Amino acid sequence: MHSMQCLLWLNQVFFKLTTLSAKISILLIYYHLFKRANSKLIRATRMMTSGLIVLVVGYYLAAFLVSIFQCTPVSKSWSRKQPGTCIDLDRFRYYTAAMNIITSVFIIATPLPALSQMRQSRPEVTELMGLVLLGLV
Repeated sequence: MHSMQCLLWLNQVFFKLTTLSAKISILLIYYHLFKRANSKLIRATRMMTSGLIVLVVGYYLAAFLVSIFQCTPVSKSWSRKQPGTCIDLDRFRYYTAAMNIITSVFIIATPLPALSQMRQSRPEVTELMGLVLLGLV
């Protein structure tokens, strides 16, 4: 049982890092895609992308640290009988899940208006919109 608890703890820690990496990579693609701000909509999309980058990095780095230090001492995270205290893990998981869903929806929705505007001049943008919308699945 001790090793299962340790694996669960490691999963929580590394999930935050991998989610952060995936979301940042998508946002950096958006940032590069909307590099030339030739309309107000493109500028707004770029500003929204920048804001999301700050939000995602800030939140997931904080969640990563909370995951590591959820118990005092840290070893209590995988050794429940050890003396010490832990945060309310159920509440933390619910907040993390909610934030994960919210940031995912924003990441999916952010480029759609600008891509829709670009679609008239570049037909391959329709395919890109389809790929972005696959994130809803």
